[in-house]
Amino acid sequence: MWPGQCRAPTRPYSVPSSSFSDNSQYTDAAHCYTLAATASKEAGAFDLWACAMIRHAVISVYERQFNKAAPMLELAVGLAHRGDGTLSTLHWGSAVQARALAGLGELDSCRRALDLAQSRYTS
Repeated sequence: MWPGQCRAPTRPYSVPSSSFSDNSQYTDAAHCYTLAATASKEAGAFDLWACAMIRHAVISVYERQFNKAAPMLELAVGLAHRGDGTLSTLHWGSAVQARALAGLGELDSCRRALDLAQSRYTS
C-alpha cells in the first residue's frame, strides 16, 4: 500500500478508540489503536504512529500495568523523535512515559522523561 493511502485510515481508527477508552472498553480501544498504529507505520507517519502507541499504552497505565506500558512508550517516544518537532507528540509521550516509569519505581528514568516532557515549555 502507498503511504498516502495508509495515512487516511489512521484517524478513523483513533476516534472510536477514544470513545471505547472513555467507556472502559479497553479491549476494543486497544484493537483500534493497533489498527491506527499499523496504518500509520505503513504511511511513515511517525507522529500518528507514536500517538496510537501512546494511547494504547495509556490503557496499561490506567490498569497500573506499568511493566507493559513502559516498552511501548519507549518505542513511541523514539518514533516521536522522528516526527514533526513542532507538534507536542514527543512531549506528551514523555509525560506518559514518566508516569509509567514512576509506577515501576525507576525514578532516574522518570526524571529524564519529565525533563524531556517539560523541554517544550522551557526552550
